[in-house]
Amino acid sequence: MCDLGDELVTALEIGDNLAINIKEGNDGVSFLLILCIEPLRKVAKAFTNGRGTSFEEDDVVGSIYYQKWGHSDTSYVLLKDSQKVYIFSHMVRAIKFLMPPRNH
Repeated sequence: MCDLGDELVTALEIGDNLAINIKEGNDGVSFLLILCIEPLRKVAKAFTNGRGTSFEEDDVVGSIYYQKWGHSDTSYVLLKDSQKVYIFSHMVRAIKFLMPPRNH
């Protein structure tokens, strides 16, 4: 049986927003907001990313994280110097939602 995330990522395109669940105890945050910069692909050769996560032959999505901004639970920014990271496709829980800009 396929995981929900595995099915969702097949519809991802560059520029789409997505959300992934994360482990409890991560500064009270239960999910991360991400921008897709490389659609679904299969890892051909095992590697470890800058955060210490190991990837073997699995489906991944290239992305950059939005950063929470200020004290509001609804305020996030996309930093210009964000580094590309990979996430496992099965971690995806929501895709293609809008994040309209706001004046701060």
